[in-house]
Amino acid sequence: TNPLAFCMPADPVPFWFDASTTVVTLGKVEVYAKRGRPMPEGWTIDADGLPCTDAQRMNRSILAGEPGGVLPLGGEGETRDIKAEVYPSMSEEFVHKAIGELNLTLPVYKRIKTVVIRKEPFPRTTSGKIKV
Repeated sequence: TNPLAFCMPADPVPFWFDASTTVVTLGKVEVYAKRGRPMPEGWTIDADGLPCTDAQRMNRSILAGEPGGVLPLGGEGETRDIKAEVYPSMSEEFVHKAIGELNLTLPVYKRIKTVVIRKEPFPRTTSGKIKV
């Protein structure tokens, strides 16, 4: 897939933007696998094209480059639209304008349709990664 990501320096906090063009990121599949939990149906398909909720199996399969994998956006409900969640260091107006300009450069099916403006920074792990 073609994730969209960019950042811009700003004071006091840089602006970070990251959006996936899949129903869920591989990182989310990995979290479910590590916790031994089944995934919701509609996130992944196996090599036969069948829905698979076994996160450990799908994580191994995807990392091994086997057929199947995480589904692209375009399905029903929450999987229908590309969403972006941002913690801006500048105005919401600027964020919406920047995303609007980005959308003009993208095919319709890859355009960001929903923007969530966070009031608090993303929670981070001890190594500084954003928690999933």
